[in-house]
Amino acid sequence: MTNILYIHGYGSDANSTTGGEIRSALDESFKVVTHSFSNDYGTVSTMIDNIELARNIIETQNINQVVASSMGAFIAMNCTGVTKMLINPCMKPSEQLKLRVVPDISSSELKKYEDLEASIDISNFDFNNTYGFFATRDELFSYMDLFNSFYNPDNCFTFDGEHRISATNIHKEIIPKIYDIRNSK
Repeated sequence: MTNILYIHGYGSDANSTTGGEIRSALDESFKVVTHSFSNDYGTVSTMIDNIELARNIIETQNINQVVASSMGAFIAMNCTGVTKMLINPCMKPSEQLKLRVVPDISSSELKKYEDLEASIDISNFDFNNTYGFFATRDELFSYMDLFNSFYNPDNCFTFDGEHRISATNIHKEIIPKIYDIRNSK
């Protein structure tokens, strides 16, 4: 059994369309775990709580792979030692929070987010087992160059789409890679 944790992006929850599509597309040899992570990112403590929660789920549910979207991908980046698939990852919440999510966030909280971003420890395992998926028409942001500077560029993929991944792209891009990753282990 391959256990996958799906971490949703900002404004979503455990019942996200992406998580449901992934669950329905995989065969019975996979179990997809979802959870509603907090979307209240006005303080960095919420992000830290979400990271700790994800780490706990990974450990207690014997998670083999993490699939995460957008802001959820930042949570996943902070979970080491597990294979990760990051879809349109928000690798710099400090840049996006003030623009899109929490326009009145304080400068001291933004500094704490910057410190958290700088503290990510990328092990050899994480360098080689983190995969990035980037939409060619992402209307919000793209951190593809940053991904390629942090992780193995051979694990970086693009797909024709926008920030919210479509069901077609889930089936065409994400599902085959989930099987490939499992079969290569």
